[in-house]
Amino acid sequence: MRHLRTALSTATIHRTVLAIADQGVSSTINLGFSIVAASSLARSAFGAFALVFATYLILLGLARSCIAAPLGIRFSAVSHQHWHRAASASFGCALLLGFVGALFLIPAGLLTPHDSNAIGSGFIALGVALPGLLAQDQLRFAAFARGKPGRALLFDCIWAATLSLALWILSAVGGLTLPTLIAAWGCAALVSAACGALILNLRPRPASAQQWLLDHRDLSPSLTAEFVLTSGITQVVAFGLGAVSGLAAAGALRGAQVLFGPINVVLMAATAVAVPEGARILRHVPRYFRASMLGVSIATGLSVLGWGLCLSTLIPASLGRTLLGSTWPDAQAVIPALTVLMTLTAIATGALIGLRVLEQPGKSVKARAAAAPLLLLGGLTGATWADAAGAVWGQCLPMAALVIVWWLQFTRASTPPVHR
Repeated sequence: MRHLRTALSTATIHRTVLAIADQGVSSTINLGFSIVAASSLARSAFGAFALVFATYLILLGLARSCIAAPLGIRFSAVSHQHWHRAASASFGCALLLGFVGALFLIPAGLLTPHDSNAIGSGFIALGVALPGLLAQDQLRFAAFARGKPGRALLFDCIWAATLSLALWILSAVGGLTLPTLIAAWGCAALVSAACGALILNLRPRPASAQQWLLDHRDLSPSLTAEFVLTSGITQVVAFGLGAVSGLAAAGALRGAQVLFGPINVVLMAATAVAVPEGARILRHVPRYFRASMLGVSIATGLSVLGWGLCLSTLIPASLGRTLLGSTWPDAQAVIPALTVLMTLTAIATGALIGLRVLEQPGKSVKARAAAAPLLLLGGLTGATWADAAGAVWGQCLPMAALVIVWWLQFTRASTPPVHR
């Protein structure tokens, strides 16, 4: 048993490092792609790009909730045969979801202005690109579920290399427009997905999509609701802040969030790898399951706290102005509050992942839904008191209470029944 624990620990560290590297590459692709778009498109066209990209992020979040998350929860500690069957079905489901999305996006694009700089052309291009984008992301998570994050890293490197080549060609011929940018992005993802399918030896099974959704209907609604609540609260507070305190305050909040971007990469990687790793621990050494989830929370909490303290005390004003321009003084005032809020969120990570692994995410969703009005009220009340910093401080107390509730839920769910 000691050798098994050592092997699991060593392998987990190795997979975590690779997962962080993969998430770094994935985030760099999106960041670099957005920078190219910002530097190549007119202001109105970049505004259209932002809306198209936001639409993609919503669809991606829904796909991960319905398809990728159940795969990681239920098929990370199974035989290769069971994983292969599930990964092929989820691969087909992601492709089919992409085609269904295209059936809505392309007509929507045709019904709106769709010249080379208008949002309609962006929606049409996204509709064409969506199946490849969702398939590529699903194959990443299939590799995570199999315990092969290095392959996910390889898929993203292929995507990055192909996209860089496509953008270089478009730049050379003067063809950088909104639809060509989206098309290049999607084509590069399709190339990566094709290579990933060959490397993992997977063939998509779209015919199994309905069965996949039926088999996991006990998980998918809760996971989807969690995504909607998390994103919805963030967006409503941001828009409310803009309405109450002005666009400058909304910009200050966004600027502070940008500075936390690198640590968000680590948090996203930790979440991506902790679900399948937690499933393996629960199967092989279940008595260490609760401690491992506590370790995830301690590690992520300390990481966020350390990053926030560095931003608060070590970043020089000159660098801040270089990164954020005139927004820096206002964003700097938000950093302490955002450090506290994000640290509280990170402390809850282990409990939330643990509830997912135990296939009981509905408990955390109910608590989040109950706390949502308090988070919104705290954020908007704080905004009237102290602008962007107040909006963040106002969410800290409700979030602290929510963290306690989540850990109580996880503790109860992970406590084995007493046999009499």
